[in-house]
Formats: sequence, C-alpha cells, structure tokens
Amino acid sequence: MPPRAMRFPGANEPDPQSDAEPAPATWRRLAISPEAELLIEESTYQRRRDQIDALVAWAQRILTT
Repeated sequence: MPPRAMRFPGANEPDPQSDAEPAPATWRRLAISPEAELLIEESTYQRRRDQIDALVAWAQRILTT
C-alpha cells in the first residue's frame, strides 16, 4: 500500500483561522541557461540571496560544460 500524502502548510496557503485572502506572491525568474531557469518567491530570494546566487552560478557551470 503506498504511503499517504502529507500536507505541509505553504507560504501561500490561507491561514485556516482567518477569512482573509493571502497576498499574491511576487516571483523572481533567474536565467540559468537557454534551457533552464529558476523561479523563486521574491521574499525567499531576498532572505537567501547569497545562497541562491551561488546556486545559480553552480548550475550555470554544470549546464554549460
């Protein structure tokens, strides 16, 4: 029997205790190569900018060799 799917609350899911609609997320698209890109929430990019930039640089090296 397959394992049951687990739900993890996401940043864009409404709070079940609130009737307010969540604000729409702003996304940042980072080009990696002509065939690849990274789509990431702007708030996450701002929090982890150095790590994300390093990840993109690594992916560019891997995909262009």
